[in-house]
This record gives sequence, structure tokens and C-alpha cells, in this order.
Amino acid sequence: MLALLSALADVLTPMFAGRLVDAIASGAASDALAWHAAVTAFVVLAVLGPGATLLRQGVYFNIIRMTLKMMSEIAANAFYRAQRFSTDWHANSFAGSTVRKITRGMWALDLLADFG
Repeated sequence: MLALLSALADVLTPMFAGRLVDAIASGAASDALAWHAAVTAFVVLAVLGPGATLLRQGVYFNIIRMTLKMMSEIAANAFYRAQRFSTDWHANSFAGSTVRKITRGMWALDLLADFG
């Protein structure tokens, strides 16, 4: 929902910027209707700017929270599965490489979230 509202604010910004330019370009400085249109467009732009920024930050906050939860679940599940392997496997496998593989999997998820 936050992403939709953020996109809506991004779409409305050029429209109201155009209305502001049209009101100023009309050249009728004494016309009350032109002043009202210019002030209205300016106020809407003044609200849309910070509003879009706050909405976008809310989207990023939720994505980060979701990704961190997924990463911790992946790490816990991976180490749980690795600990269930037989004693022979643990004796013949280098522990550092196993941890490195699990860590690389978490980094891959983080990288995917960064590009998504």
C-alpha cells in the first residue's frame, strides 16, 4: 500500500508542477484566479515532496525488515540442517567452508533484495 501511494505521489508531482508553470506563465499577475491556481499548485507540491519521501522510506523500511527476517530464518534453517548431518560428514568437512557457503547464500539474498 505504501508503494502504491508513493508511486501516486511521484505521478502527481509533474502534473502539479505543470499547473504551477501554467499559472505563472499566464502573465496575469492581477488575476485572482491565476494566483489561486499558482498557490494551490505550490501547496500541493510542498505536500507531495515530503510525503513521497516519507512513503518511500516506509517502503524501504518494510523491505529491510522483511529481508532481515528471511535472512535470519535461512541462516537458522541452514545451520540446523548442517548440524543434522552424520558425524563422519562433520569429521571430513571443513567447518569454515560450510559456514562460508551459508554466509554466501545469505549475501545472495541480500543482493537480490538490493536489486528488487
